[in-house]
Amino acid sequence: MCLTPGLVQGQTLPTISYGSSAPEELNPQPLRYKGLVIKGDAELGTLYDTNVFSQNTNEESDVITFLKPQLSITKQYDGTIFNVYGNGMVEKFASNTSENREDYTVGFDIERNINSKWTVQAGALNLERHRNRRDPTGNAATKELTSIKNTEFSAGATRRFNRLTLRMLGKYNMVKNEDGVSRANPNQQVIFSDNDRNITSLGGALIYAIEPGNSFDAQPNKSIYVWSEVAQQDYKERGNTSGVLSRDRNTYNFLLGYISKFKSLSLTTNFAAGYLVQDFDEDSVDDTKKIDLYAQALYQPYRRLLLDLSAERDVTQDNDFLRGITKTSVVFNSLFELRHNLYLNGGFSYELSEFDGVNREDSDYTGKLNLEYRMNPHLAANVGVTHFMRNSTAPAEEFDKTIFLLSLTGSL
Repeated sequence: MCLTPGLVQGQTLPTISYGSSAPEELNPQPLRYKGLVIKGDAELGTLYDTNVFSQNTNEESDVITFLKPQLSITKQYDGTIFNVYGNGMVEKFASNTSENREDYTVGFDIERNINSKWTVQAGALNLERHRNRRDPTGNAATKELTSIKNTEFSAGATRRFNRLTLRMLGKYNMVKNEDGVSRANPNQQVIFSDNDRNITSLGGALIYAIEPGNSFDAQPNKSIYVWSEVAQQDYKERGNTSGVLSRDRNTYNFLLGYISKFKSLSLTTNFAAGYLVQDFDEDSVDDTKKIDLYAQALYQPYRRLLLDLSAERDVTQDNDFLRGITKTSVVFNSLFELRHNLYLNGGFSYELSEFDGVNREDSDYTGKLNLEYRMNPHLAANVGVTHFMRNSTAPAEEFDKTIFLLSLTGSL
């Protein structure tokens, strides 16, 4: 399990990740055809969910068959990289067919290396996903799952100096929410479309290499960065409703962070803290001001074991709460190589959801255990179990559930 940490590209906020945990001979190699680089895989499996609707009472279990395909095609021509990609998830329920879902993402990216100092990029994507019954947004109230659609256009540039790198990325998003029908009263609508909005954002990061890497193109061993994002969110009005407060707002995020590799300890860390603000156009709505947090530590105490600990604080807005939900999460994952082609993945997460303007807090606990067996570079089997539990100041929102997994993953 030889892993190399590095900065994740394609975004302005610097984050860290590791490459594949499997030995080289068990990693699928991309297909190459007339200059095209093709990568793809698909996971087919079944789930057993003990509480499909995430209910406090009257729990219903079900068996779900799912398919998760993904594909990317990359072409490099004269200093320009073209990439098209797509992924999806199809779930079919044995009994509760109202829970069937078909989610997808399709998009493309173009990256042009003008010279050794300048890189420009542009892209677009379109996605549709259905709300998770576990999300604390009143989803259990709808008879069928409701969806969120997002169309995004982006453009950016990177300028490299000696030890300083400047990244800028602008985005325009169009978010559309599907309304639902009440499970308790089929004649009553559950409105989500008042959260439809267009978002214009500009993000940037300054990254300074305090201690450069060992080679010209290597990631720095130690770096400090400043990340900031400004966004304007324009909401559409609720249809045929008067006296509804405007949801329009400007948001401001700021983070100061430090990334460090401790080679002697096989440890890479990324710690950042800052501030986030929601400035509402409506004078009667109090602005939201929160401490922002992002932290991650990747530790490999010895060759067969990898530990990953991360923490984050953010505001989510795909919900019915005017000022959104402030979420603080801590996630721990471990990956252990039991033998040459057998891997044990365990993890635990805690997430606190704070509802501004509403007397409610949710504490979500998730534990998981997964066993992966890689038969060859093109086929892997997975078996696992996940347990989820919610404690809430609103007792009716509390529930727990267990999900069992069995699947096969095929790769090109």
